Amino acid sequence: MLRKQKLKNNLSKKHEAPGSNPGPSTILQSSNLKPINKKENSFSLGLKFILYFGIYFLLFYFVFYLLNINELLSWIAGNISVYLLTLLNISTNLSYPTWSNGYPVINGTINSVSFSAELVQLCAGGLELSVIWAAILSTSDRSLLDRIKGIILALFVILVFNPLRITLTLLLMGSAYLPLFHDLLFRALLIIVILGTYAFWYY
Repeated sequence: MLRKQKLKNNLSKKHEAPGSNPGPSTILQSSNLKPINKKENSFSLGLKFILYFGIYFLLFYFVFYLLNINELLSWIAGNISVYLLTLLNISTNLSYPTWSNGYPVINGTINSVSFSAELVQLCAGGLELSVIWAAILSTSDRSLLDRIKGIILALFVILVFNPLRITLTLLLMGSAYLPLFHDLLFRALLIIVILGTYAFWYY
């Protein structure tokens, strides 16, 4: 009797050997596993990005406003623009008249047209920085170090691009294309720089 019992045990172990077909109970357990829904995962990540983007954007926007960072950015852009115009043998200066509300004004004469160009908040670059920084910090599939590098990159791009944009606009003073460039291309370049900077950092 003992030998027959051992033989039955050995036969049952052979049926449970690796590579054998799973029994009904195994199939039942595996059928309870929920498949991963990639669309649902992407949707939740998108909502998370939008939520964090809104929070970070409002945070940066109000911090820039409360700490007068936009005025500082305008001052930097104004001084660089004056320097670039000096390299082109165009004499200009930076002033702070009472009507400018703390924002610098570039004064000069270009193409026989005297002008006083106020570098208001939209010219400062703070809005672009707020958008790019918020997008970078909201990108959860990048490490913290990568996001810090992205913030530094965005700051460098804005500090370089903004004075170039202002200088190019002033060089069109007196031209029939000035309203088109200032009102349309000026804003279009903002979008291009924001998307281009983020894409360059991300990819």
